[in-house]
Amino acid sequence: MTNFQHDKVLEALQADREFTYAIRDWTVVIRLQRGSAADDLTIEGGRAVAFAAATGDAFDVRIIGTEDGWAKLLSGDPAARYALLTGTGPGLQVESDFMEHQVGYGQALRRLVRVLRQLEGTPAEEGTLTEDPFAETDIAVGRYLRFEVDEVQYRMYYEEAGAGEPLLLQHTAGADSRQWRHLLADPELQKRYRMIAYDLPFHGRSLPPVVGARWWEQAYEPGRELLMKWVVAFKNALGLDRPLIMGVSVGGQLASDILAFQGDEIGGAISVNGTYHNDSLGYLDNSPFDNPRVPREYFSSLMYEISSPIAPEALRRENQWIYSSNGPGVYKGDNLYYSGEHDLRVDGHLIDTARTPMYATVGEFDPVNGIPGGPQEIPDNIPGARFAVLPQLSHFAMADDPVRFNAAIAPILDEVADEMRKVQGR
Repeated sequence: MTNFQHDKVLEALQADREFTYAIRDWTVVIRLQRGSAADDLTIEGGRAVAFAAATGDAFDVRIIGTEDGWAKLLSGDPAARYALLTGTGPGLQVESDFMEHQVGYGQALRRLVRVLRQLEGTPAEEGTLTEDPFAETDIAVGRYLRFEVDEVQYRMYYEEAGAGEPLLLQHTAGADSRQWRHLLADPELQKRYRMIAYDLPFHGRSLPPVVGARWWEQAYEPGRELLMKWVVAFKNALGLDRPLIMGVSVGGQLASDILAFQGDEIGGAISVNGTYHNDSLGYLDNSPFDNPRVPREYFSSLMYEISSPIAPEALRRENQWIYSSNGPGVYKGDNLYYSGEHDLRVDGHLIDTARTPMYATVGEFDPVNGIPGGPQEIPDNIPGARFAVLPQLSHFAMADDPVRFNAAIAPILDEVADEMRKVQGR
């Protein structure tokens, strides 16, 4: 690895508009330690003023790693990017006072690395857009639907477009159905599917209930059972008979769990980036996401890092915006189910793919691709389940790279829908 050219790094950081905006009101010394080499970036009052070889032990933040870890980080290696996102990982660590420096300025640290990556000659990550995909067929109509679960009355928002096979679309943890806007607008899919994208209660435009629950007195922690009840009650209120469901991340896990526990209600499922089990994700610390001193901008900026590195930047930022507008503690509450309750090693045997077809997919760039317990283990352990890696896609593929995602998922949707019709004698 070559040494950083101090003047060029400082000049690039001072010229980078995102970095200069992200460091506003910040005074800090950031040490970049690569094996035995170390450099210090000094920021005073929201302005980068110096970048030089480190001297002494006076620093506030340290990104420390082996030379190999740094080489992978600067090359854009997905595992190294994810290690920086979580603050720890193979060959890389971030050391600092979390509340003082990472909560408000985590995005600045990650932007710093991207600027360094560009200076190392790694191609720029973000793609660009000249127009919003599928804008001319963006005809989704939004409505509200009321139903009751466990003596609590809910008013749930959904949007739909198209005609044909009913398709329920489940968003990711702490987000909402805005993630599906480009799938709803796809003219080819509109010809074959009645696409229904909904906001779970407490998410997006589905406000907390006003009758039957004093939700402000307790943490949002719905758990698997209530999450499944919400989806089934919504499906029943729409009058749908065993529809197809597709969900992403926690939505993919919820789709597969509904197949296991509510197989009479759903005709088939596509789990996108949903895991088989989550033991290998056990190091993730969920506590900051319910800390009232941690703004939602903190974890929304983390979501940018697991979007596709080649997707249009505007859509990656849009997904980040969706995450920054969710309710307090909602992301944390969804994560409790995602990381703790979902385990197909225990429940996968309840899925009868001869009756309810199941397909698991994972994005090529997704952090769960290939990890122990990842989506690739679903077909190995659930007879009849199928699996595919979606090339050049990542965790929020339907939102950050919809043109590529729609093209990749359409034949899988058609395959599962055709099998559903055969099973149901239609």
